[in-house]
Amino acid sequence: MKSSNEGLFFMFTSLCSGTALVLVTQVISKQGVHPSSQLAVWVQYVGHFITSTMQLQASPKKADCTRRQSIFKFSIGVCHVCAYLTVIIAMTKIGAAMYQIIYSSGLVWAAIVSRVVLGKVPSLQQGVAILIVTAGLVLNGVKMMAASAPSSGVPASDLLTGSLLTLFITLLFVLMPVLAELANKDLPPQKHLSSAEIGNTTARVGLVVLTVYMLVYTLPAWDSLVTQPLATTGTPLVTVVVWYLGSALLYSLHSHLFLETGRTCGAVGNGLVNAVRSASVVLIGAALFCAPEAQNLCLDQSKMITVSLLVLGGIVYTTAPAATYITAAKKDVKKTQ
Repeated sequence: MKSSNEGLFFMFTSLCSGTALVLVTQVISKQGVHPSSQLAVWVQYVGHFITSTMQLQASPKKADCTRRQSIFKFSIGVCHVCAYLTVIIAMTKIGAAMYQIIYSSGLVWAAIVSRVVLGKVPSLQQGVAILIVTAGLVLNGVKMMAASAPSSGVPASDLLTGSLLTLFITLLFVLMPVLAELANKDLPPQKHLSSAEIGNTTARVGLVVLTVYMLVYTLPAWDSLVTQPLATTGTPLVTVVVWYLGSALLYSLHSHLFLETGRTCGAVGNGLVNAVRSASVVLIGAALFCAPEAQNLCLDQSKMITVSLLVLGGIVYTTAPAATYITAAKKDVKKTQ
C-alpha cells in the first residue's frame, strides 16, 4: 500500500511540475531569445547539475554503482540530451500541433516497450485505462490536424523528417525509465541507483554537450541570437534572468519527479502523466491565454471531451492493480513443476 501511495504521489507531483514547466517555457519563448541559442536549456542543465550534486552530497548512500549501472546511467543521460536537443528541430519541421500529436503516443509506446523489454503485462484495468487515454489522444490529434491543415504548406520531406524525429524523441523518453529499471535488475533495493545519481549523470552529459555548443555557435552569434531579439521585444534583462532561474529550478524538480515516477510506476506511469498533462495544459492555458485573437487556446466541445477522456483514463489507471512480470511468472511455474 505504501508503494502504491508513493507512486501516486510522484505521478501527481510530476504532473504538476511538468505542467508548470510547459507554461513557464511558453512564457520564456515569448521573451525574444532565439530558441537555437539553447540558452534556456543550458541554464536548466546547470541548475540540474547543482541541485543533483547537492542531493548526492547530502545522501548517506555512497556512489558505489556497478559497471552495468554506470553504463545504463550514462545511456540514460545520452538519451535525455539527444531527445531534449532534437525537440526544436522536430517542432521547426512539423510545428507544435503535429509534434504534440506524435509525442502524446508515448503512453502506447511505453506499454509496448515495457512488455517487450521488461516482460511487464498491464492488468486488465490498466489496459482499459490505456485505451481510454489513447482515444482521447486520437480525438485531440484529429482535431489538431484538421485545424492546422488549411494553413499548412509544409513540404512532404519536412513532414516525414519531423515526424521521424518526433517519434525518435518519444522513444528516447520512453526508454529512460526502462533503462533505469534494467540498471537495477536483480540488485537489492539498497544498491539501486537513486534519482539523484541518474539526474547528476544526465546533467553532466548535457552540460558538456551544451557548453561546447554554446562556445561554438551561441557565443559567436550572441548579438543576433540574444541581444537584438531582446531589444526588439523590449524584455528587460532582469526579467529574463528571473524566468530562466525559475525555469532551472522547476526543471530540476521535474527531472527528479520524472525519474521517481519511472522508479515507482515504470515507463507507462510516465507516459500516463505526459498524456494527462496535456489535458491540464489545455485547461490552464485556456484560463490564462484564451482571447478573441487566440481562439485556438480556448475550450470547445472537442477539447472538453478530450480532457474528460484523459482524466477518466488517469483515474482508471491509478486505481488499477499493478502490472505483472511474465518472466517472473514463468520462473515460478517452472519451479512448481
